[in-house]
Formats: sequence, structure tokens, C-alpha cells
Amino acid sequence: SSNKLVVVPEAVDVDFFNPINHQPLPSLMKLLQMKRVNTESESKPYIFLSVFKWENRKNWQGLLKAYFQEFDRNENVVLVMKTSPFHNDRPIENDIDDYAKLIGVGDQHAPYLVYGRQLPLSELPSLYASADAFVLPSRGEGWGRPHAEAMSMGLPVIATNWSGNTAFMNSSNSLPLPVEKLIYRKRGENHMWAEPSVIELQKLMRYCLNQPEEVKHLGKIGRKTMVEEYNPEVVGNIVLKELENIASEMRKKNE
Repeated sequence: SSNKLVVVPEAVDVDFFNPINHQPLPSLMKLLQMKRVNTESESKPYIFLSVFKWENRKNWQGLLKAYFQEFDRNENVVLVMKTSPFHNDRPIENDIDDYAKLIGVGDQHAPYLVYGRQLPLSELPSLYASADAFVLPSRGEGWGRPHAEAMSMGLPVIATNWSGNTAFMNSSNSLPLPVEKLIYRKRGENHMWAEPSVIELQKLMRYCLNQPEEVKHLGKIGRKTMVEEYNPEVVGNIVLKELENIASEMRKKNE
């Protein structure tokens, strides 16, 4: 019955994922320089970061379509994708090249970087610290761990306004991406997921580039949300309270 069901959120380590403790990731900065992206502070590009595994559910197609259509190579912007192949038998860059041709994008699009290196957990906050905004237009999330980590690191977060991450994302602490429609995951299957709007994603990414201070403020509110509502102590107390309730009920039954 419903009174036996308790929803407990995931926690995020807000002390570990704390922007004041971390500098940009040196290996990422070096790779950007090798791609001739200037990382000097005065002329540093606006860095969009996405963290996901390379699969359809994460909607890398929608991310690239929005980014390639909205920005060209003359704009001071770069998209960094921390990703790895998932049931993929060829380099991710090949998928990207093929997709760019499919959607009719020439070679004048803004730069991107696939960061495929294995990162020790200790360096993960530095990855987020390298970016100006986090973006992930996925078609469905169980919770949205990278979203929560990015928010804890004070980044403005653009992510699909559907499924797990809506538990902690709203228009006052992040940039929810509108859903165009729900689609069936596979033909003949009853499971649906979201198709986020590419046009709205373009607008939100442009907004980040045009209004960096406004979205930076959103990122600070996002961190506040994580610190106040999703830190391990708060979530632990929710679990503890529910266990105490169960123990109390069992005592009453046994009296």
C-alpha cells in the first residue's frame, strides 16, 4: 500500500563538490590548447560541459544539433563532452562527423572536445570547475547524478524538464529545458521517454553566453539547494526518521 512507500532523494557530497576547493582540470585545459582553443583568462571561451555515456537515452544528437546550429567557429565558445563509448565499436568522433553531415552542418561549426580519459574521482570536481555551464538534454534520468554534482559545484545547469532530475531542478535554481513531446523508446514498446526541444536548447545555451552573470547567479542558487536539501546529513536524517517510524510501528504491534 502507498503508506509503505517512502521516496528518499539521493545525496551529493557538497563538501567534496565545492567550487571554492577546486581549480580547472589541467589535462582538459591542455587538450583545449592543443585544439587551438585559447584558455587564457582574458579571452577564455565560454565552456559548456556535458557528462554522460554515449547512448541514445542521453540524447547526444539533440545536444550536438543545438550546439552546431546555434554557434559558429567565430564565437568564443566550446562544448566539452566527458563521455565514453557504450556498446559502441568505433570512435565517438566518427559518430559526430557523420551526424554533422546528416544535419547539414558544414565545418564552420563551433569547436567541441570529446574528453574520453578515465578520471579518478578525486579529479571529478576539477572537471566541473573547468566549465561555465553544464548541459545535458537527456531523454530520461533515474535521478541525475551529474546534474546534482554540477549544481553542487555552482554551475548553471541546462537539463530536460522531465523525469528524475525534476526532483531538485526548477526555474529558480537552474535552466529546465522544455519537452517537445513524449516518444516511444522503441517501436512496439510501451516505454516512453522525452524529446526535448532543440530550439529551446539553442535559446538557453545562447542565454548563457549572452548573460553569463545572470546564469552564474542561478548556479549559486543551485549550490544553495544542494547544500540545504541534498547534503548527506539531510538525506541521512530522512532515512533515520523513517527507520524510527518503522521501529515505532513494530513496537506498537508487539505490545
